[in-house]
Amino acid sequence: MQPGCAPATRRGRWRGAGIGLAIALAAALAPERPATACGPDFPSSLLGDRGRALAELPEGRFLVEAGELVTPPRPYQVVGDAPVEVDDAGSEERRRYQAGDYAGVLALPATERQHRSTWAAYMLGRTHGWPEAAASYRQVRALVDAGFADDAGLAASSLGQEARLHLAHGDRVTAVKLYAEQAALGHPDGAPSLLIVARAAIADGAEAALIADPIGQALVATYLATRRAELTDADAARVWQALLAAPRIAAPERLAAIAYQEGAWDRAAALVARAGASPLASWVRGKLALRAGDHAAADRALAAAEQGYADREGACDQDGGYDACWDPQRVDRVRGERALVALADGRWPDAMAHLWGSHGTYASDVAYVAERVLTIDELRQFVRGLDVEAPAEHDTFAMDPDVLAAILGRRMMRAGRYAEAMAYLPASARAPAMAYAAARSALARTDDPIAQAELLYTASLFARQDGLEILGTAAAPDWELYGAQYDPDARWDWVDDTDPDPDVDNGHEVIRVERLGPDSAAEAGRFVASAPASPRRYHYRHLAADLAEAAADRLPRRSQAYAMALCQAAKYVHTTDPEREQRLWRRYVRTGPAAVSFDFGIDCPAPDFARARRYLPRHRAPWPALIGGGVAGLALIALALTLWRRRHRRFAARP
Repeated sequence: MQPGCAPATRRGRWRGAGIGLAIALAAALAPERPATACGPDFPSSLLGDRGRALAELPEGRFLVEAGELVTPPRPYQVVGDAPVEVDDAGSEERRRYQAGDYAGVLALPATERQHRSTWAAYMLGRTHGWPEAAASYRQVRALVDAGFADDAGLAASSLGQEARLHLAHGDRVTAVKLYAEQAALGHPDGAPSLLIVARAAIADGAEAALIADPIGQALVATYLATRRAELTDADAARVWQALLAAPRIAAPERLAAIAYQEGAWDRAAALVARAGASPLASWVRGKLALRAGDHAAADRALAAAEQGYADREGACDQDGGYDACWDPQRVDRVRGERALVALADGRWPDAMAHLWGSHGTYASDVAYVAERVLTIDELRQFVRGLDVEAPAEHDTFAMDPDVLAAILGRRMMRAGRYAEAMAYLPASARAPAMAYAAARSALARTDDPIAQAELLYTASLFARQDGLEILGTAAAPDWELYGAQYDPDARWDWVDDTDPDPDVDNGHEVIRVERLGPDSAAEAGRFVASAPASPRRYHYRHLAADLAEAAADRLPRRSQAYAMALCQAAKYVHTTDPEREQRLWRRYVRTGPAAVSFDFGIDCPAPDFARARRYLPRHRAPWPALIGGGVAGLALIALALTLWRRRHRRFAARP
């Protein structure tokens, strides 16, 4: 319906059109909406269930931990699949190698076969049978140890080739030792081969031979700790008992991890007491300290685990085309757990520092602490410590210093600290932020109700159209961190332990924020103090409706501006709060002018504030206030309309 066609209509007349538009918009956006069940965009979080996160020891990754069974005695290089160029053009060793005369290559004087000696020995291993082939592969490594070139990474590859031969002849123990060294070098065949060997040995009931060897025992323990779900209960119990019955415990920290995962706390403590200072042992010690309520000891142990895993991550050569030596779950998870301990102890900046170390994994947890736990000044100090330059445009589904700076800027905007906020907001958000701030700030400088109404109405336009960028929360309820596209259908909330159904709130799942320590009440206070204007999804829409309705409160009820302010307030919450929309409609019907034609909550012409003055007593509109408020209001409205038209051309719909 076009303006002027008929008097205002009830929402029942246009509800079908609104639903149709919503369905069409949802269909258009659906392909880009991140899945909540799986996929790379599903966010990881530790804050959803802090008690479980701190109590459980996560199952590790076999392909990573299998590379840590041994320390490689020699640093053989690992080469990818790319062709290798050898600088031996025209040489006799090249001629003999290309002719297939591998023994002839090795018969040359050492100075004349620096490039192709390892190649020739490797090919002899490929062509000979057992046991000569195994000897040839050992010769490859001996040649590299003697200083011959290994441009193709054949020494590391020869470990797996020799292991395959031993395995074929029934010697699993020797094969495991060779595969373990290959895996420790970062060769992509080492860890998968160990997985195959461990599976086969347990399936054959032949794990005893492996358990009798220190490296084999560590392999079996690693398999049980990381691949328990692959075994039947009977097989898992048999292997576990065999490990415990071994005359010599070769990997006590791995057995301690299994005991902890099985809930055998005393056994875990006894086993980890026999372990050294490995990161896994420190992690288990930290878990046991948490169970004992000793947060200080837990943090020390977790700090040691974090450092150990970080050192291993730094030593991981991901540029070599193989990244199985890198497991972000371990170091990031330990940092996240340290953050949970800090939150339980009321060490808010420490919690932020720990989480920031894992911001690539726990972005939404970083956003929660930044928005709802730290004060604005604490967050500003942290952002300054990151040495953020002029905020740039940032990608969604990411957390980096620019994103954190923008979170700070929007927090300042929500708190009315407008001047400070501008330094942290992205460039594209500053113009609407300044216009919104000007309207809100000018409100206190006039007592003219019409001027106040204009300012409130103008602020509402910016709050709705640019609210996500200038006021939106990075996490719940707006999820600006994910471009407002991702909605986990949940919100952060505090719930009472006596709540009969604490995981449901108005039909929506509640992400529980557990009370873990005596100072959790302090966190609850910070959480409440930092709340946005509305707890509802797209809270800035509801704020915009508040501003528009406040504008209506200052306008004469017989004026067209009064009706349009109510109409606009209803339009802001048309898709998010139908009950409020109905209430606004009833208010208009009860108190508004009858001779105004428009489609309530759908098509709202601009308010005519100048005509609204005719309904005021003249003594309430002194000329200074009239002129000053009118000029300021007109300037802001002009700016609002200009920015709105510009953005309307760019975006068909806004979240």
